[in-house]
Amino acid sequence: MTDTLCFTLPAAWFLDLLIGDPHFRHHPVRYMGKAIERLEPRFRRLPFGLTLSGGLMAVLLISGAWAGTAAFVETARLLHPAAAAVLEILIFYFCIASRGLADAAMTVYRPLRTGRLEPAKERLTMIVGRDVRPLSEEGTARAAVETVAENLVDGVISPLFFAALGGAPMIVAYKMVNTLDSMVGYKNAQYRDFGKIAARIDDAANYLPARLSVPVIALASQLLGGNGKRA
Repeated sequence: MTDTLCFTLPAAWFLDLLIGDPHFRHHPVRYMGKAIERLEPRFRRLPFGLTLSGGLMAVLLISGAWAGTAAFVETARLLHPAAAAVLEILIFYFCIASRGLADAAMTVYRPLRTGRLEPAKERLTMIVGRDVRPLSEEGTARAAVETVAENLVDGVISPLFFAALGGAPMIVAYKMVNTLDSMVGYKNAQYRDFGKIAARIDDAANYLPARLSVPVIALASQLLGGNGKRA
């Protein structure tokens, strides 16, 4: 990790913990989603088969996200090193979602704590895709914990991992990988072939961060509740 990252990455993480993910129309991930939506019909028309065409789109968008961010940060650095540092902090901030995960979990926890199961289930539907109607109080709590643990990788550990590995360009490239997977990486009739390579890239990108999440969760559990081994 470079000297700059030793400052910019913790600063961005603190900013996310303090403010949370901003919900506004110019969020970078929104533009990633729009780029995928616009390019998908064009790549589907390519005469290479859906699997290769989808893979080409994924590679183009991921490499474009990396190159565009690298050029943007380097331009800011040419203006002034401080401008590049501020830009990197903002980029990291937009790509980390630790506060959002915590808030999502607490919206389920609060009604559960007071015995209000139905409001807890209603809040749970905002963060899971499964049918929550048959869930008990214990099942509702378990579903919330499971989805937070799963999204901990996508929203916190993987972004931090790739930011430490390659700075702003790498974290933005990872967010493009993750956005592609969330939009086209489905095993259904529409995306089984077209999104196959995008899903595989996402699996590969998250392989190490997902395994790093195990000791991170255990350590956090030990520090907060004294049951890291059980976790």
